[in-house]
Amino acid sequence: MIVVQNGNTALGVLLGAGHTSAAAAIASAYRSVNPTAGTYVPGSFYGATNGTTPVAMVPEPSAGTFNVVDFLSYYNSDTGPQTVTFGVGSVILFRAVVNPGERVEYADGKGWSVFSSNGSLKTIAADQALAANQNGVVYLPADVANNTVTLADITGLQFPVTAAQTYWFKFFIRYSSAATATGARWTVNGPAAPTFLTNFVYQTLTATTAYSTTGTALDSGGASGTSVVAGNIALMEGVVRPSSSGNMIGRFASEVASSAITVLAGTFVEYRQLP
Repeated sequence: MIVVQNGNTALGVLLGAGHTSAAAAIASAYRSVNPTAGTYVPGSFYGATNGTTPVAMVPEPSAGTFNVVDFLSYYNSDTGPQTVTFGVGSVILFRAVVNPGERVEYADGKGWSVFSSNGSLKTIAADQALAANQNGVVYLPADVANNTVTLADITGLQFPVTAAQTYWFKFFIRYSSAATATGARWTVNGPAAPTFLTNFVYQTLTATTAYSTTGTALDSGGASGTSVVAGNIALMEGVVRPSSSGNMIGRFASEVASSAITVLAGTFVEYRQLP
């Protein structure tokens, strides 16, 4: 149960960055209850996010009245992932990285839920951070292509990290190549100057062989020389201890200019905060 009372600021929502192309739809339902007067007045809000500026979803009630929150909803209709935060003043109630087409819901009696773009339950958590030994999974909602030799983000395939905590991660990447002579490069990026980082990549080379490489820094690691046109798989596994908080994100490049490598929807990263 979430209760907003007189003296609190409104329960609001804000994003970690401005919109790329579209504001997100938000909604709430709540009950204004005054035990002394015996009144019960339902309330609701339907609106949109305003980037990094908080938008009130449940208002501060008058003295003696309590706003009991029944339902909150956020739907990411933007073209990129957003870090969405629900809170009352400086108190954070819930925070999550939400990919395009995904939504966050709060329901009284159930708590917080995150749903993938196909409507399936993605995570349920009481706070914004994973507990030690608890796994998180993020799925890529749409194909992402890169036809250059310059590393680019796999937009939507990222996970949050906290400074001075250690994380294990494993990317399971499905991808296609424009030609068998076009290889691929895979790596990770995130908050600058991690205290520790190592990752190992194992990927398709031909129909019967594989290629492997390692990296011990952000954006490091080699590229394979060939690929199968369709049906390629890359596994990228590692451990990171960031020196500042932020997001770790998968990155990739083609080995041949003007010949595309395409990461396919359904690719995912699994991660865990280690003790």
